[in-house]
Amino acid sequence: MVEKWSGCRTATSWVTNTCKSVQLSWQQIYDADPDLVVIACCGFDLKRNEKDALAARELLKPLRAFKQGRIYAADGNLYFARPGPALREGIAILSRCAYDGDKDVVNE
Repeated sequence: MVEKWSGCRTATSWVTNTCKSVQLSWQQIYDADPDLVVIACCGFDLKRNEKDALAARELLKPLRAFKQGRIYAADGNLYFARPGPALREGIAILSRCAYDGDKDVVNE
């Protein structure tokens, strides 16, 4: 979903060349050095993902995304894990995070 509809590449695809969900080590994440991180774990709501993001703050600090203020949390359970109309909103959330400010991509 992420790569097909939002125009973003996932860290998983950079590191493993697959679209399947896999666990990445922190070293793999550092090597990918993403310019955007969205924490939206399947099965977890926004509050839980925010809590996890804050708990990982020190680990996230070396990333370009952290330095540029581009770490986001979202309700993974509602917008990314369940089939249905909310997936469309999940794509909009990813697009907004990745391309906000680009008038050719994100419209109000």
